[in-house]
Amino acid sequence: MLKTFILLLVFTTVASAVSNVEKSTGVKFPDSVNGLELAGVGVRKKGPLKVYALGLYTSPSKSPRASLFGLLRSQPKSTLLMQLTFNSVTGPKMASALSSSLSSRFKEKDSIQQLSDIIVYGASKQKKVGKGTIFQFNCTPSKIDVSINNDDCGSTEAEGIGKAFVDIYLDEKGVSKGLKEDLIENWGE
Repeated sequence: MLKTFILLLVFTTVASAVSNVEKSTGVKFPDSVNGLELAGVGVRKKGPLKVYALGLYTSPSKSPRASLFGLLRSQPKSTLLMQLTFNSVTGPKMASALSSSLSSRFKEKDSIQQLSDIIVYGASKQKKVGKGTIFQFNCTPSKIDVSINNDDCGSTEAEGIGKAFVDIYLDEKGVSKGLKEDLIENWGE
C-alpha cells in the first residue's frame, strides 16, 4: 500500500512538472490561459540579448502517429504569452521583428501588415512598452487576437495566419531553441 502511494505521488509530481518559470530570465508564467495548459517556456534572443520570455499554451495530447511539434502545430487553439525582458524593445520594433519572422512562413502581405499595425496601435495605447510588457497572441489556424498588458488591441484573419505565427516558434527554423527543448522535456518526442 505504501509503495503504491509513493509511486502515485512520484507519477503525479512528474506529470505536473511543466515548469512555469523561464530559467534564464526568471519570468514566471501562469499554469493556464484561456482554458489552455502551459506546454512550455523559452526565451527569444537576438545575439546575446534576451528580448522576451515566452510561454506556449495549448491542449496537446500524445499521439503515436504524430511528431510532438507536428501535433502542437496542428492544435485548433494556441496562445503565446511574451513578456519583454529588455527595455529597448518598442511596439514598432516588436511588430517589425514578428512581421519579418511571419513573412517567411506566410505570404499574404496585407494580413501581415494588418497584424503589424495592430501591434503598433496596441503598444501606442500603453503608458510604456519595455521590460515587463506582456504581449498575448491567441491563435486559431486562421485568426490571431492580440492583446498587450491585457488590453485587447484587435485581430487579423486569413487562412493559415495563426498556424504560421505558431510556426515562428515550432517549425524547423523556430526562433526559440529553449522553447523547443522545454517542450521535448515536458511532453517527450
